[in-house]
Amino acid sequence: MGAFNEIPNIRQEPDLKNDLGGTNDIYYLNCALNGFENEISMRSQALKFIDEKELSALNLAADFILCVKSAQNLTSDSDVFDPAKLNEITALMQTKSKKMQENSSVISQKLFSCMHSVAVFSRYLVASFYRSKFTSGVKFSQLRAARLKNGFYRFENTIYVPLHVRPRPLNAVLKQLLALGDAEYKFDVGTIFYLKRAQISKEDAEDSLALFRKILMRNHAHCIIKALLDAEILPVLVKPLEHAVNLAEFDGYHKFSVGEHCVLSVKFAENIKDKFVKSLCDELCLEGRTLLKLALLLHDAGKGLGGDHSVVGSNIFRAYASKLNLSAKAVNIGVTLVRYHTLMNDVANREDIYDQRTIFSFISKLGDPQTLKLAYIVAYCVINATDEKLYTPYLARLLRELYGICLQSFEDENLLDEAARRVKKELSIRRNAKFAALNENLKEKIFAIRSNLLFAKYQPDGIISIAQTAQNADKLSVQVQNHQSLSIEIYAQNYPNLAVLLSSLAHLDLGFMEIFELFDGKFYVKLEFNKNVKSSELETLKNLIEISLKSGASAQINRPIILKGELNFDPNHSQEYAKLGINAKDQRGLMAYVLGVFKEFDVKIANARIQTVKNRTRNLLLIQKREGVDLGEILKLLESE
Repeated sequence: MGAFNEIPNIRQEPDLKNDLGGTNDIYYLNCALNGFENEISMRSQALKFIDEKELSALNLAADFILCVKSAQNLTSDSDVFDPAKLNEITALMQTKSKKMQENSSVISQKLFSCMHSVAVFSRYLVASFYRSKFTSGVKFSQLRAARLKNGFYRFENTIYVPLHVRPRPLNAVLKQLLALGDAEYKFDVGTIFYLKRAQISKEDAEDSLALFRKILMRNHAHCIIKALLDAEILPVLVKPLEHAVNLAEFDGYHKFSVGEHCVLSVKFAENIKDKFVKSLCDELCLEGRTLLKLALLLHDAGKGLGGDHSVVGSNIFRAYASKLNLSAKAVNIGVTLVRYHTLMNDVANREDIYDQRTIFSFISKLGDPQTLKLAYIVAYCVINATDEKLYTPYLARLLRELYGICLQSFEDENLLDEAARRVKKELSIRRNAKFAALNENLKEKIFAIRSNLLFAKYQPDGIISIAQTAQNADKLSVQVQNHQSLSIEIYAQNYPNLAVLLSSLAHLDLGFMEIFELFDGKFYVKLEFNKNVKSSELETLKNLIEISLKSGASAQINRPIILKGELNFDPNHSQEYAKLGINAKDQRGLMAYVLGVFKEFDVKIANARIQTVKNRTRNLLLIQKREGVDLGEILKLLESE
């Protein structure tokens, strides 16, 4: 319990003994408050710094954590909170449900609230007690230089408040925070407690909203918002978050509670690492940036209220944003952002972004390019706030590609069909300087490529580069890159034996695959994996790839379990392609088996996207249509009996 100038977020499966706000904090607090005076009870020591009401709140929080820990120990003999045991814990504690909230949710929400209280109270009491026992060693001249006009003290960008300062009205406290320079600060636990004790008056509610809007307008708003959350003042200023603070999200994705996740998403909006997304954010006006932060702060406000949280949250946003005096246009855009805050990520990961109907459906919901830009930024922030590991280089490229396709579609009065989009891309290629330098034979071959999908996906430079490499490649050419993730490009004279290849690489985590027929019977294949491999393994891996591709054998793969309801087949996806979606349990060799079935029927895969989340694999395959092939027979072989 040493220096404490930032309160970390509490993870959703905390160690009830050792983590922040756990039972060890309670034990250490008792030790610390009895460290200098021979007193049996902590009470008399604590009352020197907090009042009876605050001490009661601390005791109740500590008691509840001990109760949950005991119930957890009885159900699983572990101190780590297990959401899977919530029903058993709830039954042991005889918890009653609330209106619109399950009793298991009540337990977890109260647990996180109590752990937060114990963390703040214990550190505040220890800091207060020991400050009176030691001298800081700071000279008076340093103290005077550190004192700010608003009464706070700043040391190395950490804000302190003297222990003797009395509580002030909330609006006065907000003005003190606004008087801080627009920079990123940390807040000492004494400052958090000072904010926590702010005097709240209903008469000042309107002025409080105006002051909160000014906080949102700052370039570094998130640190103040986080301090208000830690001080339990944020739900007073943002009523829609009152029910969501400390609300758990046991979905396998989110690391923190709803309130902490929403505040964290604002932090990512102010600290964007993706250069392209940052350039879009930098183009926003002041109201646009304010709107963005408010939408992020409220994007999950609909959770815990029943129904689709995006729909509920969009209605909540409209009501609250109107009170902040944002323009009607800004409010409408914000409603759209909250309503569809997961849509861009879902479309990029689960849909064919080169299909005209997919793009039309997506952009029709957003309405205009400005909302598209904001939706892109929101997607970046929400994904990173959920878990930074989810924002992979592959997903970043996919989102940017989707953004580019949609932006181009907004520029056209009517969405182009596959053929029209190809014609437009061909015109761009003809104007390209690199194309002009090619020999006439290769120029003709490029325009003879049958796949409209290749022209829809790649820019002119990319298409020209692929064509040149294919022209110069031997019967089989393999290129391996191993930077942030493993990437394999294959140029083959004939349709490659991908079933055997994927069977050989089944131990790797395949993330994306695409196949295009080019010219002269040549094919281009690209495989992207979610991780890289050791440099020492690259040469062996390349040899394995070439041996597998040259093999004429069938892949020896155990038949995976794919239930009938886990296949989604659209035979009329487009003029050239049928679409097959597979949403099944993740199984080693699943894609190798699927491709092996298609190889038996001599049916070619034009494009495939593979995503694995929480032991489920979501595969999207575009299949080249061919006369005389009964795709229904293929589906029967894919389905488990």
